[in-house]
Amino acid sequence: MDYEQIIDDCDSVVSFKEVVGGLYLRKYITTSSKGRHEYDPEVMLQLILFGFMENIRSLRQLEKACRTDIRFLYLEDRIKPSFMAYQRFIDTKLKISIDDIFTVINQFLIEKESINTQILSVDGTKIEANARKISFAWKKAILNYQSKLFIKITKQLRSLRQDLPGFHYDIQDSYQAGSLTAVCQQLEAHIEKEGINFVYGQGHRKSRIQRHYELLKKHRILH
Repeated sequence: MDYEQIIDDCDSVVSFKEVVGGLYLRKYITTSSKGRHEYDPEVMLQLILFGFMENIRSLRQLEKACRTDIRFLYLEDRIKPSFMAYQRFIDTKLKISIDDIFTVINQFLIEKESINTQILSVDGTKIEANARKISFAWKKAILNYQSKLFIKITKQLRSLRQDLPGFHYDIQDSYQAGSLTAVCQQLEAHIEKEGINFVYGQGHRKSRIQRHYELLKKHRILH
């Protein structure tokens, strides 16, 4: 069956395929010269990522979608992986987590399409069309990503306040990369003043201040 003739050009799966087609997904996949892949690894990753975008987090639900949802049939090139096949793929083939890959894609879209996430409406519809428009489903995904990131940052700052009572930074509804840089600089000054040494590698236990600093620095980069 030619699914391209059935699926509407405005469907989110079309824009998804367009976006991932412009990315080198194989760099996130561990390759091996021994034996054959159970399924095409790039197709497997596409199916998982599209499921992620559609808020399908259960591998059993993903298996079902690949058998019944025409959009997944459009992506899967006639393969129908079981939930166990997905689990093996995630456990043995991916270099980084699905969350991290999805974050990279969102950041790629924000930069490529010059998306100003501060002016998007809550439902993601009030956005000017670009020459190569990406469906609002992707922009909803970006909003969801940033919303979850802001929640993580707030949680981290509250935890930091408990561990470092002298630390002062207002909890906000949203955060700019520049403001997170200021937080990191405050922490750097405290770390230098107290002579706190960072440790790395197995057998070394990181201090809570080091963990706070590294997480906030990561959030600043992902912002």
